[in-house]
Amino acid sequence: MKDMIGQSYGWDEDIQRSYARESLTGKLVLVHGVAVGVITLSDWGEQLHLSWLAIVPEMQRQGLGGNLIQYCKQQATKLYKFC
Repeated sequence: MKDMIGQSYGWDEDIQRSYARESLTGKLVLVHGVAVGVITLSDWGEQLHLSWLAIVPEMQRQGLGGNLIQYCKQQATKLYKFC
């Protein structure tokens, strides 16, 4: 992957570490104390970016993803940002 990114954009180790650190700092989604997913929000200056959203298959199609998108919007509103 490093070669592909390097050819396309140029490789900057500090930037790549920053992206990796940010993308690995998600919050667990718990339902009745059981981890059923993860969400990662990234601050991009004027906007809060939903970087990662994953729900275990048995909890999908129950509205949880939509609720998490609403959570993202609420957090952005609190911070006066777009989402």
